[in-house]
Amino acid sequence: MIRPEETDEILVTSFEYLAALLEFNLVTLKFQLNHYLYEGFKEQLRAYVWSKFMMEVEWADSFAPSKVTSDRLAELADIIRGLREFLQEVDRMLHKVSSGQSWCDLLPVDDAIYE
Repeated sequence: MIRPEETDEILVTSFEYLAALLEFNLVTLKFQLNHYLYEGFKEQLRAYVWSKFMMEVEWADSFAPSKVTSDRLAELADIIRGLREFLQEVDRMLHKVSSGQSWCDLLPVDDAIYE
């Protein structure tokens, strides 16, 4: 049989357990709420600040022109120009072939080769 003193001890221990469980749930709830608010704040901040920053910054003033970069851009522009000319030449050749001309007529004639 359980004595009355033991019953009181069981009730006090149960109450302490329930109070600790309630405190744990409260801490967990606060953490989850703070995490939810933090994530939402982070998303809003990211969307607002970065878009505002990207729109308002004068990028031309932010970076000094570099000679190496300018030279490389000029080189790439020359390469692109050369490729365009080559593709136009290929297109002309294909057009001539499709019109019935001979392949021999398509080859460039260089008199320097025969001298």
